[in-house]
Amino acid sequence: MTVPLTGHQYAISAGPYRATVTELGAGLRELLFRDEPVIAGHEADELPPHGAGQLLAPWPNRINGGRYAFGGANFQLALTEPARGNAIHGLTRWTPWTAVSHDAGSVLLRSSPHGYQGYPFCLEIEAGYRLHPDHGLHVAITARNRGSHAAPYGTGSHPYLTVRTSSVDDCELSLPAGSWLPMDDRGIPSGPPAPAEGTPYDFGRPRPIGTTRLDHALTGLERDGDGRAWAHLTANGGSGARVSLWAGEGYRWLQVFTGDPLEPRWRRKALAVEPMTCPPNAFATGDDLLVLQPGEAVTHTWGIQAWLPVVEHGPQRLLVSVDIGDDAQLHARSVAAAIRARSAGVSMSSGRPVSPHSTRVTRSGRERRNVLAPWSPAAVAITSAQCSRARSTGLRGWPP
Repeated sequence: MTVPLTGHQYAISAGPYRATVTELGAGLRELLFRDEPVIAGHEADELPPHGAGQLLAPWPNRINGGRYAFGGANFQLALTEPARGNAIHGLTRWTPWTAVSHDAGSVLLRSSPHGYQGYPFCLEIEAGYRLHPDHGLHVAITARNRGSHAAPYGTGSHPYLTVRTSSVDDCELSLPAGSWLPMDDRGIPSGPPAPAEGTPYDFGRPRPIGTTRLDHALTGLERDGDGRAWAHLTANGGSGARVSLWAGEGYRWLQVFTGDPLEPRWRRKALAVEPMTCPPNAFATGDDLLVLQPGEAVTHTWGIQAWLPVVEHGPQRLLVSVDIGDDAQLHARSVAAAIRARSAGVSMSSGRPVSPHSTRVTRSGRERRNVLAPWSPAAVAITSAQCSRARSTGLRGWPP
């Protein structure tokens, strides 16, 4: 029997979403909606190119020279990025993980606790992937110190988001962050975080990526009421399909990478948005580094959702934006409610008020901006003659 390079394949699905997680490294090999990818995937018999979909533990990103000190001792890790002389992306991404449970919509894998050269600590790590038909992908990473000594720890994940465009240049990115981290040419921080506002790394307001070259860690992340930081990638300058990544409170950093140094197949074809608990070189600097005492455990969560583009209806160009995961509402109920909303001049979000950030309405299809928040499964607004009436009835999120 032939065995693929990434080992056993764990397929899960829920509603319109499908995903495959691999035995090798508990990696997310593919994530699809209605058979269309929302991350750049790879074949089962292909090693993950450029970290695609990999889980990064017990540290994300790079360690300068692979050297660090902890607990009064000095350690040297293998240089897994030899061209730059760094240790990169942890130790577990090239090891087999054991399945703890697997059903139609979820899989839980475990990395057994044992030490490594340069990392003599015993962390047990579990990776849980779950799909929901309305809310998409939910990932939970739990590390537990099974050893007898305190252990340094950080984690991250490496999905490349795609909205199926030939390049990310024309895609719109929204990623509100207060600071960016300057790096040297080896990907090691060269100074403290600097204010992002007004720099090429300022995506606090949605704007096209254009020719901006990104391989930077962002922090000071703006969060919603659930403590989640969001990054939204939207096709066609903001009017097309959208993929959104959220990172829970423990992820204080997002590394964003346009792939400029990569071969043509990957260069600027998708956008890596990597949730990280700590910045590059944290094992050496201690910045946001976690220390797990014997018996202590910590869990971090992140996820991905996808969204449909605008739908036009009738001579008044009714704009309907629908969460593509909200399959149950996508058909007759949503359409009928949307038509009723047009005549009433109101917004619709599952019977609740639309979030202030959920919808922006313009007076023509050409000018429209569709800025859906993930907690708004469906937002409906009326253009043309209905705009003033929608405002008077309390539609929020109106452009200033």
